[in-house]
This record gives sequence, C-alpha cells and structure tokens, in this order.
Amino acid sequence: MNEITWNKKKYHFPENWNELSKKQFLTISKLLGGLLFEEEVTEEDLYARRMIAFKKVMKIPLYRFKQIYSDEFVDLLKMFDFLKEIDLDKQIISSVKVGNIFNRQKLIGPKEGLKTSTFDEFILADTYFVNLSSKKDFDFAYLLFAIFYRPERKDLSEFKTSDEWNGDDREPFNTEKCKARIPFLKKYLPQEYLLATLYFYWGFRDKHLLGYTSLFPPKDPETPKTKKTTNAYGWADTRLEISGEKFGSYKETGQENWRNIIFEMHLNEEKRKRAEQHAKINRLKNQ
Repeated sequence: MNEITWNKKKYHFPENWNELSKKQFLTISKLLGGLLFEEEVTEEDLYARRMIAFKKVMKIPLYRFKQIYSDEFVDLLKMFDFLKEIDLDKQIISSVKVGNIFNRQKLIGPKEGLKTSTFDEFILADTYFVNLSSKKDFDFAYLLFAIFYRPERKDLSEFKTSDEWNGDDREPFNTEKCKARIPFLKKYLPQEYLLATLYFYWGFRDKHLLGYTSLFPPKDPETPKTKKTTNAYGWADTRLEISGEKFGSYKETGQENWRNIIFEMHLNEEKRKRAEQHAKINRLKNQ
C-alpha cells in the first residue's frame, strides 16, 4: 500500500489492482469503466473522473477536497497510474446478492484465475468479451456476468463429498440458464458489477490466456498496444479439433477444465514448431 501525508493527515492508498478493496474496486469500475463504452473520451473528462475517483477512494471530505490546488492534483493523481494497465489477477468480488426482498438471489462468482471453470464456460466468456470489446454492446456485459456469477448448486453437500469435487460452489454451467437470467440482472444488478466483471476477465485474459505466447504471439513493439486481442482459432473449431482420445467426446471436452485444454494446445503448437524447425534444418542439410 502507498502512504501519503496531505494536510497533516496520513492516507493509505492501493498501489495495484489487487490491493483494491471491494468497495474501491466498484467505485473505480463505476467511475472509469463506463468510459470503455464511449466512442470518444476527452482528456478533460478522464481527468474529472479520476479526480472524483481519487476523492471517493481516499475518502476525502468535500471541504478538504476543495482545498487541493491544481498542481497538487497532478502529483496526487499519479497514484492512479497503475489503473492504466489492467493487471488485475484477484477475484475481489466472490459473490453478489441481486434482487429485492421479494426476489433475491445470491450469485457466486468464479474462482481466481478461473481455476474451476470448464472449457465451455471459458470459450463462451471469451467470445462475449471479444464481442463486447469490438462492438461496445452492453448486452454482452450482462452475458459475461451471467456466465461467471451463478446460483449455488442444489446438490452442493453431495458434490463436496464426491470424487468430482473441484472447489466450485456454483451450479453447473448451462448456456440457456445463463441467458434466462439476463432480464432479472437488467432489472436489479447495478452496472458497476458488470464493469467490475469486465475488468476481472480483462486481467485474467492478459495474464492467464495471452501469457501463452506460443498460441497468442505478442504484437510487434512498434505496433500500438491493445488489450483487446482476439484468438486466431475460433473456439468452436478449436473445441472440435481438440476433442478425441485425450479429452473424450465433443461434449466431454466442453466439461474439461479450460486450463488443461489450453495447455494441451500449447504443447501441440510447440511440438509443431519443433517439427517445422527440424524439417527446415534437414532441408538445408540436403541442399
């Protein structure tokens, strides 16, 4: 945590995404996340949003906030520089209660790093994330949230004592059930939770998916960097191709943990590259 002294009072402030509290994370998501859906964001608007976020996160009273000079703001807002890179790797919001007193549901989120998520859950989430990034359609944010945040499974007690127990309390992933919750979420869920989920997956994707550079080669340094890289495979085709002897049928492959599938794809790609390199060397020897 960062510590600063201003106006004879000490303030503690997170120095990275993972140190944000749930309340701070939702505040940042609400004030800055909405800018992701705007066609054009001016420097003035961004500066104003960051000032408000600074006031709320630091819990500075309004009368003290008004005492801050412009040149002081320049230095103080540097504490927000970590927000420029979405390096979130922590599940800050583990569950959410949605609804009113007559219809209230507790929805449980995925584990940090999507450790218990199936390949089916992962590929649909990634597809919606890419569509959300490119089309800026807020409906995809609801779909992304509905995929990750699901009710507790009804057979949880039995599941915990079975050989299949993997630490996931959520009901098994089902596309139609997720889509059916959308009207309920649109009615009751505050938008900052949608934006927080977007940031959560964004951070996960950068670290745990795009980290496989054999499958997702980094862009040329001279090319402007973007966090919205899509995959070059097409997940439906990938699932079909990877199905077979190791992971079972098409349906069984979808139920496999996503990490096992991606790691197998990584190994296959590394094997292909080695074979290609050996073939190249042999061609040169035979010239």
